[in-house]
Formats: sequence, C-alpha cells, structure tokens
Amino acid sequence: MHSSDFFPLFEKIIPVATFRKHEHLKSRRIIDELMKKGASVTMQPLKLIWMEAPLETKVPAQVAFGVSKKNFPLAVDRNRIKRQMRECYREHKNKLYDFLNASGKQYAIMLVFTSKKQPSFNELMLKYAVTLQRLEKDIKQDSKQHNDSAD
Repeated sequence: MHSSDFFPLFEKIIPVATFRKHEHLKSRRIIDELMKKGASVTMQPLKLIWMEAPLETKVPAQVAFGVSKKNFPLAVDRNRIKRQMRECYREHKNKLYDFLNASGKQYAIMLVFTSKKQPSFNELMLKYAVTLQRLEKDIKQDSKQHNDSAD
C-alpha cells in the first residue's frame, strides 16, 4: 500500500497562506512615497494605502502594517492589533495575489488601523474583506482610466 492511499489530500498541492519576509514592505523610501502619493481606501477601522511601485522581489505586493502610538500608547496593544491585521492579510493573500498577478503590476500596500478601541478579530476580518473588495474595484478603475488615456 502506498501512503497516498491513506492520505489522498497529500497528492494535491494546496497553496499555503504565509507572510514571508520578502513580502514585508521595509523600504523607508517606498513607505514615505506611499504615504505622500498613495491612493487610499478607508473602511473603518482600517485604512489601506496603495500605489504601483517597482519592488525588488517577484511578489505582486509588499505590505506594511501600522497602528497609531497616540491611540494605543502600550506596545502590547499595538503589537496585538498588528498581529491580527497580519493574520487577516495572510488569510486573504491568495485572493489578492490572484487579482494582482492578473494585472501584471507590483504594488506597495500599507494597512493602517485608525480606531481608538481594540477590535475583535472577527470584526477586523470582515472589514478587511470589504476593504480588499474596494481595493480591487479601485485598481480596476485606475487601470481602465490609464488604458483609456493611452488610447
């Protein structure tokens, strides 16, 4: 008997939702430019800032996360929220990558938590999913306008 007889799922290749180091947005220059010139989508308590940018890796997007020190003075609270946002991103990453790969461009993305109260994880997941849909819609409109102006 072969091991795949007992475990038929092992034969299928399932994409693993991870958030590896090369997917983190770390470039101070790109982050500064993103904050100055980036387009944004807001769905309280999240603000997603994005722009097309040439990245040094082959991934379609690099992402950074931010929580205001003014709203959450304790690092423990900020780190918890950033950890939750990273998990939301990781869970929805495959959907985002499928869309961005179809566009053929690379994007720098910053996800900022704007509320003054601690979120529940379920609330954050729901808001992130809606924010992601709005991002896809905005990128489609942006590329459509860019294509129309090129014609």
